[in-house]
Amino acid sequence: MNKNNENYKKSKDFWLDEPYKFSSLYKTKNLFLLPNKIFLHKRIEKIKKYIDKNLNFTVLDIGCGSGEFTSILKDYYGKVIGMDVSDKMIEIAKKNYGNRNIIFTKNECTNTQLSDNSIDYIFALGLFDYIENIENVLNEFKRILKHKGKILITIPKNPSIFFVFRWLTGIRYKIFDAPPIVNAVNRSELELFCKSKNLKILDLCSLWTTTWIVYLENNY
Repeated sequence: MNKNNENYKKSKDFWLDEPYKFSSLYKTKNLFLLPNKIFLHKRIEKIKKYIDKNLNFTVLDIGCGSGEFTSILKDYYGKVIGMDVSDKMIEIAKKNYGNRNIIFTKNECTNTQLSDNSIDYIFALGLFDYIENIENVLNEFKRILKHKGKILITIPKNPSIFFVFRWLTGIRYKIFDAPPIVNAVNRSELELFCKSKNLKILDLCSLWTTTWIVYLENNY
């Protein structure tokens, strides 16, 4: 089994069995985990510039975890769906934000069970870090997304000193109680892949030195 397959298996097991460890980072008081907590909150702050209020929109937060970001989207959009592969995370999300009229549902990112051309905006924060096949996921996104619909994703940068450090030592998995990263891309790879899927890059920027934030439009 190669390194990518090993990391995917560890990541999948983590999200199915221990995802609460990651969701707790939003509120952790552990100084050792403080950089992770800061990163998660900085990511939300930076992403807010891509959010325009439209109560007629149906949006999907895929890989929603415990629903922290999903709950923010409800302030801006009419119908909000939070989706995750983990039963445990969906339970936590419903407990925390079930009173906000958000639809939380368990499904795979490659088989969302949503109708064709039904979604105006897809948010996928941290999802592409851990999935096995990026192409299959984007194919599903394009199926459910409306023409000129938007996608906002984050994905680890390559090269990145921090990423290489995490990859080689496994420190993220063994010490931080967070799953190992599966995917990382450089700018050229990202641009070529989006072009091949007929996804127009509206904006591309960095969060710290580790992560791409990519704002896309569906042009099929």
